[in-house]
Amino acid sequence: KKSSAWWKAKNENGQEGWIPSNYVAKRDSLESESWYFKSIRRIDAEKQLMSDTNEHGSFLVR
Repeated sequence: KKSSAWWKAKNENGQEGWIPSNYVAKRDSLESESWYFKSIRRIDAEKQLMSDTNEHGSFLVR
């Protein structure tokens, strides 16, 4: 990590490079969880939850 805008990262193949920090989340962080949406409007959260791809009991945290 060099600055808040760009992070040095390594992919699964071992390649390293600089990436925009807003494109990724640190491993094992809240932001890396598929159910965490941080700043999502209620109407958008409802649309996400009503998606046909969700199973009964699906949830999200905003």
